[in-house]
Amino acid sequence: MSRFLYWLSQRRLATLAVALLPDGVRSRLWAIGYDMYDSPTEQFYWSVYLEHIRRAIQSNYGDQKLRILIIGCGHGRDSIPLAKLGHQILAVDKNKEALNRAENHARREGVTVDFRRMDIFSTELSEVFDAILAIETLPGTLCEIEKLIQVATKYLKIGGFLAIAVYTRYYQIVSCLKRADYATAEKIANGSDQTKWLHPADLEQRLISHGYTVLELAGIGTVSAPRIDWFNDLPVPEQLAKDQQKKLLQIELSLSSVNEISGCGRRMLALARKEP
Repeated sequence: MSRFLYWLSQRRLATLAVALLPDGVRSRLWAIGYDMYDSPTEQFYWSVYLEHIRRAIQSNYGDQKLRILIIGCGHGRDSIPLAKLGHQILAVDKNKEALNRAENHARREGVTVDFRRMDIFSTELSEVFDAILAIETLPGTLCEIEKLIQVATKYLKIGGFLAIAVYTRYYQIVSCLKRADYATAEKIANGSDQTKWLHPADLEQRLISHGYTVLELAGIGTVSAPRIDWFNDLPVPEQLAKDQQKKLLQIELSLSSVNEISGCGRRMLALARKEP
C-alpha cells in the first residue's frame, strides 16, 4: 500500500488531485506514502539545514548539549540526527502515522527522542528550551509566521535560538505559474493577497519586531529540487551520482547565505537569537 502511495505521489496530476482533499485525509496519505526520514533527497536537504544549525549552536552554546523543541517533527528527519549528536529532543506533531514511523526510525537508530502527538498551538508545555526548530512546519504566510514566532517566544529561553524554514514568496509564485494560475501569482507578486508571502527582509523584520537578533537568513533549494517539486526542471539530488551530490551540496551551501539569492529558493531558513 505504501509503495503504491509513494508511486502515486510522484505523478503531478495525482499531486494536484490530493491537494483538493481535506487536510486530515491529505496529511494521513502523506505520512503513509512518503517517509521523509528514508528519502535520500530529504536527507540531502536536512544536511544543508544541519550545517547552518550546527554553526548557530556552536556560536551560541559552544559544545554544550541542548534541550531542543522540534515543532512539526514528521517522520523524524530533523529530530533523530540531532539526538544522535547528544541533544535532548522533544519532537511534537499532530500526525499519528508520521509519529509512529518516527518512533520506529529512532528505535532502529538506537537513539531516544521524546515524540509527542500534540498541537503546539493549543497545548501548553511546562518547560522552556535552549533552541526551537520549526523546519518546514508551515508553508509560511504572514499569519503563520506570526503564530510560529509567538509560540516559540513563549517556550524559548532568553539567549536561546530559533530556526524557522518556510516557503519563499518566489517559490509560491512559480508554483502558481506552473498551474497556470496567473491571477494568484500576480496577487502574491504584488504582496496584495490576504495570505501574504514574505521576502527574506520581511521575515527578518518580523523576528526583530518580536525581540530577536537575526543571525542568518539562508536560501534552501536554490539550484535543486525534489522530483515532485514545482522546481523539477532543476537537478534532483537522489538522481545524481555521489560525487555530483557532493558538488551540488557545496553549491547549495555556498549560495544559501547570499542575500540576493536567499529569497529565490524553495524555502528560506531564518536563525535568530531571543534577546532580553
